Amino acid sequence: MNRTKAAVVVVTIWLAPVGIALADEIMDWNAAGAAALSSASPAAELRVMATMHIAMHDAVNSIDPRYRPYGFSIPVSMRASKEAAAASAAHDVLAAMAPESKSMLDAALAESLAKVPEGRSKRDGVGAGMAVAEAVLAWRAKDGFEKGAVTPFVMTSAAQFSPPGCPALAGAREVPAWNAAARAASLARGLSPHDNARLFALMYMAEADASLAGPSERCIVSGAAEKVLRLFFGSDSFRLEYVRTAMARAADESSIMLGRKIGAYAVANYLEPR
Repeated sequence: MNRTKAAVVVVTIWLAPVGIALADEIMDWNAAGAAALSSASPAAELRVMATMHIAMHDAVNSIDPRYRPYGFSIPVSMRASKEAAAASAAHDVLAAMAPESKSMLDAALAESLAKVPEGRSKRDGVGAGMAVAEAVLAWRAKDGFEKGAVTPFVMTSAAQFSPPGCPALAGAREVPAWNAAARAASLARGLSPHDNARLFALMYMAEADASLAGPSERCIVSGAAEKVLRLFFGSDSFRLEYVRTAMARAADESSIMLGRKIGAYAVANYLEPR
């Protein structure tokens, strides 16, 4: 975990840009996934992005096991290309879960793999990514999403942290803003692809589960993302800033705290350093 002093990153929800600066395969496919899912509902976007980032993390981690896997480690040579593994894992998940974007995703995969020298390392990396993606997709295919009773990514149940009568507060979409904040922080600190794989998997899993705990994207999902970023980077500089009315304040605070609990739980229990 990167514990270097963090630069101040303030997420102002209604103004935050969705930066698409490219850095490595994790970041490139993070941007590709966000683009492919730009018209999806927040719940659908979070489910697919969390699934994609889990696949990338466990594919890369199978080759170089620095963190505890989510649950999909496979035997593969340590000389396999991590770049090829990440790209093929991301592509296969996105192509299966967002098939309307398959042609764009196929082109992105070709571009990614063209940067990896031909040979056994590349072949092994592609194979690792495909194998992990297949396992992850088979798992998520039975998650109950189509029936409205979704299996969480990190929580034991959707009600694990939910207080009675969790408020439903309307708000602008914040998922792109938090993704932009995570990308900016990663670029500013020069994170490795391996650490990026862990960062985005944790953030999207926490956000996806937060969206199950209550329907308030503005508060619960943002609280989860904020907490993951604070813990990952060891800095309180990540903070949610938006205008709150006196009537909404009490409900906002309880929802934000719920989201923060989910974010803290994800970091404490998943993908820990070995």
